[in-house]
Amino acid sequence: MRALRRVLRALVIAMVGAALPLAAQQRADWELSVGAGAGAPIGDFNDGFDIGWHGLGAVSYAFPNLPLALQVDASYAEFRDATPLDLKQTMFYGTGNILYQFRLSGTVLEPYVIGGGGVYHLDPGGQDAAGMSTRTKFGVNAGAGLSFRALNTGLFLESRFHNVFIGNGEGSTQFNNFSFGARFHM
Repeated sequence: MRALRRVLRALVIAMVGAALPLAAQQRADWELSVGAGAGAPIGDFNDGFDIGWHGLGAVSYAFPNLPLALQVDASYAEFRDATPLDLKQTMFYGTGNILYQFRLSGTVLEPYVIGGGGVYHLDPGGQDAAGMSTRTKFGVNAGAGLSFRALNTGLFLESRFHNVFIGNGEGSTQFNNFSFGARFHM
């Protein structure tokens, strides 16, 4: 956990330091994004569940004169049990994030980093889920992506790590989403 804090602190310092020279390259606008992809369980969550899938929708606003944007997204994910049991873990979650966009002049490529927190609703299902209860917990996420921009639309590839704090001595649920999607300027 200490290493993660150090990485996040260094990332924030680098983003703020780079914001000033990149400020002139940023434009203000709203975007609507939709995407889907694979979800890979990590740690203890990987012991009981296989690779799953997810879908997402997001709205973001890029600040004028800054390489920063705010994004609010909603996602649905499903992971199947890795054993012969009839069990699956579905999740519906909403997160608020900050994006740092690296505007590269003369190219349609735009790398970015993303991170934030949100609320995760975990709902076990299947015939073998009897006695398991749904839970709503807080979690954090961080990742990186690459946008391909052309006129008022674009495509993106993204990898984002999620850590849902379960508590009560159960640790956390961790997974990484790999997403492909489209962005539409509004």
